[in-house]
Amino acid sequence: MFEAYVAAVILSDPQEGLFKVVEWLKALWGRTIKEDIEKAEAAKKRLETQSTGVEATEKNSKQRLSVKIVTKGVSIDYKDLPGEKRDKNLKLPLYTVGAYLTGYGEVGRLLAVGTALSKKEAGQKAAEAALQNKRLIQAYEEKKRQYMQAKDDSALVDRLLG
Repeated sequence: MFEAYVAAVILSDPQEGLFKVVEWLKALWGRTIKEDIEKAEAAKKRLETQSTGVEATEKNSKQRLSVKIVTKGVSIDYKDLPGEKRDKNLKLPLYTVGAYLTGYGEVGRLLAVGTALSKKEAGQKAAEAALQNKRLIQAYEEKKRQYMQAKDDSALVDRLLG
């Protein structure tokens, strides 16, 4: 019913109808939704501020993890994990992402988990958490080193026999 009234006012005056309705709705609902608008705008600004910093570190953390342990036949996949968490302050949904390794005889080995306001940031946090696990990273760095050494030895044998 309300929508019909608004539409009738707009259509009754093709020149000024929309302007009149907008002004009337602002006066009618302005005070009621003012706080909600301010909260939403503040949350958006905080999220934008966080994401600009994340973009710079995201590549670094994911790339650093990849450089340390990935080689041919080895991959790290970032997958969403289920969950209905919300940020305590902003009341926005939180995303949880797991970093999974496939290779070195393992399939889908969970390396670490990250939680944040965006999937990108959660993936970055998962990569950073994996990098913080020194024992785990050192073990996979050693496996990568052994693989690279075996590959080099194989290439040398092929050249000598070839």
